[in-house]
Amino acid sequence: MSSNENLSYVPGIDGLRAISVVSVMIYHLKANYLRGGFVGVDVFFVISGFVVTLSICNHRFATMRELVVYFYARRLGRIVPALILMLVVSTAITIAIVPNAWLSGSNRATAFYAFFGLSNVRLAQIADDYFGPRTDYNPFAHTWSLGVEEQFYLVFPILIAAIVLVTWPKKNNAISIWLTLIASSASLAACIVLTAKNPVFSFFQIPSRFWELGTGVVLALNIGYSSEKLGFLTGVSREAIGLFAIVVLAISFLSADESKFPFPWAVPPVLAAGVLLCLLSSGQVKIISRLLSGTIITGVGLISYSLYLWHWPIYVFLRWTIGLETTTMHILAIAATFVSASISYIFVERPARRFLATPRFPRLNVIAGVGAIVVLVAIATRVAFGYSQALTLSVTRNQDVWDPGVPLNGLSAGCPKMTVQNRSDQITLTTISAKACPKKVSRTLLVIGDSHAGMYAKMLERLAINDGYTALIFSHTGCNFLDFRTPVAASSPTCANFYHAAIVWLKQTARPNDIVFLPSLRIRRQRNQWGDVIEETAPTDAEKEQAFNDVLEFEAAITESKLSVIFEAPTPMFRSPPFRCSDWFNHNNPVCREGFEVSRSEMELRRASIMDAEKRVTLLVASASIWDPMPTLCSQTDCRAYQNGEPIFFDGDHLSGLGNDMLYESFKYHIEK
Repeated sequence: MSSNENLSYVPGIDGLRAISVVSVMIYHLKANYLRGGFVGVDVFFVISGFVVTLSICNHRFATMRELVVYFYARRLGRIVPALILMLVVSTAITIAIVPNAWLSGSNRATAFYAFFGLSNVRLAQIADDYFGPRTDYNPFAHTWSLGVEEQFYLVFPILIAAIVLVTWPKKNNAISIWLTLIASSASLAACIVLTAKNPVFSFFQIPSRFWELGTGVVLALNIGYSSEKLGFLTGVSREAIGLFAIVVLAISFLSADESKFPFPWAVPPVLAAGVLLCLLSSGQVKIISRLLSGTIITGVGLISYSLYLWHWPIYVFLRWTIGLETTTMHILAIAATFVSASISYIFVERPARRFLATPRFPRLNVIAGVGAIVVLVAIATRVAFGYSQALTLSVTRNQDVWDPGVPLNGLSAGCPKMTVQNRSDQITLTTISAKACPKKVSRTLLVIGDSHAGMYAKMLERLAINDGYTALIFSHTGCNFLDFRTPVAASSPTCANFYHAAIVWLKQTARPNDIVFLPSLRIRRQRNQWGDVIEETAPTDAEKEQAFNDVLEFEAAITESKLSVIFEAPTPMFRSPPFRCSDWFNHNNPVCREGFEVSRSEMELRRASIMDAEKRVTLLVASASIWDPMPTLCSQTDCRAYQNGEPIFFDGDHLSGLGNDMLYESFKYHIEK
């Protein structure tokens, strides 16, 4: 271990940091620029394990308590001040300009958990995918990697104790090496299994990532031995190995497959980074050191932490406002990132690190003080998010107009009562009870569908207040219910389970003369909330016929219950989402250019096959009918997302609160008829 005791600053390691952070920045800017740029985070993990180990091995501690206090005081001083600044600023901007919607639904929780190094845990629970849209529009999503590191630090003092405690009889790193190797091997095994079975968990969580940081720890503990072994190689051989490692990194940056990550695609960059760290630390490679030790590249490496902190929220806020599609916007994003990171590094990160490391501040006081600040600021931002509707600059703050699920002011206290139950199978059961309303309770509406079922909550609540209907909404976002296009047998396992659960729920809940209302997305979107074009894939005749038979089987299954069934006719669809385009700071976003108007004839053509199928059902099943919102929402010539400057749609195909108000009379007339 003598070789690492006097290890001085190695500029090439900052050069490697620079390559890592720039690769991540390029990938996040536009994935097509550097398909595997996200593996830069894996290189960061190896570097962190390596550098942190070397920094602690230079010290000796009398007790475990002394080791823990020293280590955490340094880590908190290094990580927390710049992190808090980014989180506070990003929270303020998020509240000001980001509308409350499905696309931003995970932001608040991610921000709060990020203060405590747990955002990766939360994202593993609520994120659809690291590479999915809700991550792209979450300004706090990148803090998952800090969560992994901070959770690693919880066990790091145990791994290193055998080397740094003076109470041990001799300075022997074998115990620490073996502990780290065993834990890392178990982590790699977990990574292999979880990547196949639960890729989201595997990506975000420490059990699948520990081995990457552990690789850096083991390399640092073996640095003296590695240097001796490298001495047996010729200079040309060492340079060739280093160049080969750089080539492996380059291939990883260009070719890593996100569908096979972290295993096996995290393995090549981790190994390549380990090789480069050994070579650079040995001081026995000149060409590689020169490549990675230039003034510019090491300068970028020095501010790499701040670059990582700031690049992502800047990109996300541009996506939410003026867009991030053009080369000009890419240049602006990069420039803004370097300016923000430089300010953070010069005025926050570096001064805080030096200030908190001064001897006049006892390390235990540093831990307590920083911890208290984290808790207080986290609570403050949580409270601020709670007042986001009052603080936001967005016109979507007018929930009565925009939000189809916002409760109405009942005619009397507690009328109607709305409760939401989120089941463990991702199914939501919303109950709108009319029992406390002045009107006598009449029939019950049993609503089954995807998110389109939930978009009628305000209309159904008005029916409860004015007409005494009780509504039960059984829904699963993303799972259409009897869409006349996709057979149940061809659905995803999740949606097939939802279908069968709905049948069971209906049989257990329904009473004679209740009404079953079936709204769902039955024609494909042309664009989604984040602007991607969706290619229409027409179902085959066999698929449509089987889907139709599924509807008849459903009708047969509930015949004994004497229920009336109402199919919702497809509603208009638009190529731009109003909630992302209604403010002065976002109406020029490229996603808004496709427009908020579609001809009535185009919509009739797009939904013609669904209308034909629904009409066939009504001819075969006397208790089935079709409710068509189109005549109310559209004129004879066109359909528009706005009427008189107010939105009747929240996004491209979900109604707004105002749209609910418009449809109330039409739906009431239909169910009473």
